[in-house]
Amino acid sequence: MEAVQILGKEGIADDRIADILISRWPYAEGGHRSDLLKALTRSHTESGAAFLLERALDPEEEMEMRNIAVTLLPNFGEVAVPMIIELWREQPSYGMAQIVVPGLGRFADVPAARELLVELASSPKVDDRIRRDTLGLIPVIFKKEGYEILMQVAAVDQRADIVRYVEPILTAYY
Repeated sequence: MEAVQILGKEGIADDRIADILISRWPYAEGGHRSDLLKALTRSHTESGAAFLLERALDPEEEMEMRNIAVTLLPNFGEVAVPMIIELWREQPSYGMAQIVVPGLGRFADVPAARELLVELASSPKVDDRIRRDTLGLIPVIFKKEGYEILMQVAAVDQRADIVRYVEPILTAYY
């Protein structure tokens, strides 16, 4: 596993290294599996991100490895945005939202990420717990632009509980 650590050094972004790390997956056991995923993340390659997405979506994979893969995926940068969105579309749950929202928040300037974040904050079809958590992160993610998003949510969604939730956020941040 020492070789995995060497290959996974920060700044080595080469598809060949990602391919080597991926080829070692069937032979990795225990803690070495999480080390391999972390090393793969540092490769910053699209093939590495795709491998983490596969691990995250694989129902046969250990739950711990699936959770690690989901958590590490945003570390691949903008290339991971469509993959993070795919994770959400495949497994829309409160637990997944707790990972997806901050992950996409790192890429709020990417239109697809922005679109999903605003949808999660504003759509009445989204679980209220997810909406509240997302609304609470809007000022942190979008900074000044968050004010307009929150005002729009309060104007469009007339449910008293949502409006009551948005008002203190507006007061605290703006």
